[in-house]
Amino acid sequence: MPDTSPAAIPPPRSRTVRLLVGGAVLTAAGGLLGAAGTGLVAAAAWGAARRWQQATAMTPAQLARHAVSATVVGAGAGAEAWRRPAGDLDLAAALATAADSARGIPAPRPGDDRVEVSR
Repeated sequence: MPDTSPAAIPPPRSRTVRLLVGGAVLTAAGGLLGAAGTGLVAAAAWGAARRWQQATAMTPAQLARHAVSATVVGAGAGAEAWRRPAGDLDLAAALATAADSARGIPAPRPGDDRVEVSR
């Protein structure tokens, strides 16, 4: 006959508390490993970015200016493509117009075939 005295039956919470503490410890260890991995990835990415920047022979400010200029040209080309009908898209003309607008040159109006010479 099994012993059913109150001292022989473990309280039901002790097993739950052990599982809870074990889960918390494993979660903390996983968080520390994740933070260490994130740090290693960040260090590797930072080093690769520095090597790439140094290989371009441009200063960080010049690289930023170049990236902004490329973004402006790309946005202008996209806007020009959006304005034209689907069959009337000339990608080279759209990029040229976008590059001119990035330099401050006004885009020609449709139907305006006049050539203006600035002195």
